[in-house]
Amino acid sequence: MVLSNEDFQQLAGLFDIKLSPITRQLGAIEGRLETVESRLDTVENRLDTVETHLVEIDERFNTVETHLVEMDERFNAVEEHLGEQDERFNTIEKHLGEVDEKFHIFDRQMDTMQNQITLLIRKTDKIEKDLSGTKDIVSKIGNTLDNEVLPKLGALHDGYLQNKDITFRLATNIETESLENINT
Repeated sequence: MVLSNEDFQQLAGLFDIKLSPITRQLGAIEGRLETVESRLDTVENRLDTVETHLVEIDERFNTVETHLVEMDERFNAVEEHLGEQDERFNTIEKHLGEVDEKFHIFDRQMDTMQNQITLLIRKTDKIEKDLSGTKDIVSKIGNTLDNEVLPKLGALHDGYLQNKDITFRLATNIETESLENINT
């Protein structure tokens, strides 16, 4: 069987059709990995910001504690202003409660962020696993092309060239015989 140029073009088209989705998938996976990497940098930056805020909050607590000690000394020294000092103490206590509430909210947000990071790691691991499977499929396709399809195409092409050569020789012989018959 001789494959025509059209048959070879159709075969090449089939290979393009089969490889095109794989190429798109590899591009999509690569894009997703870049997204994950950029998001990891963002999370790391956010963690740095959170650590900075924790240090600032700790300094504020130290400041509040210092003020509370000073106020306690003033309560002992100035009993006639006890009502005013009691009111100020209640205000500070309210602020401490608000700070404590904000700290608990922050703690919950940190737990949520940790869960999101864990989920992101799992998704990244899954993408790596899927990418490994895709690499295996691409490798198998390459091996099939190298070991089965290309040798067969080469043999078909060689057969085509041999048939073309035989056809040319037969045509040349027929023309030569025709010319000899005309001459005699």
